[in-house]
Amino acid sequence: MWNNTVAIDQQVKAEAYLLEHKPEGFKRSARAEEERKQLRLGIDRAYYRRDVAQHKKAVDELVLSTLKEYANYWRGENQRRGARTSG
Repeated sequence: MWNNTVAIDQQVKAEAYLLEHKPEGFKRSARAEEERKQLRLGIDRAYYRRDVAQHKKAVDELVLSTLKEYANYWRGENQRRGARTSG
């Protein structure tokens, strides 16, 4: 059963979590930004269709892809720091 409040709450909590864990200095590439727009479009479509399963899946995909971006960023930062301290 569709519930607007639950759907919006899920999305807001996901965005807040991602913002809270965003690495300092993190910037998205143009390609990654375009992919993110497509994920948001999927969230919006599911919301307006009132498709509970698809909405949850789209929000989860947004969170997972963002966390992967953060992990790659942190990995790159740590490699750069390691190169500076060892050289």
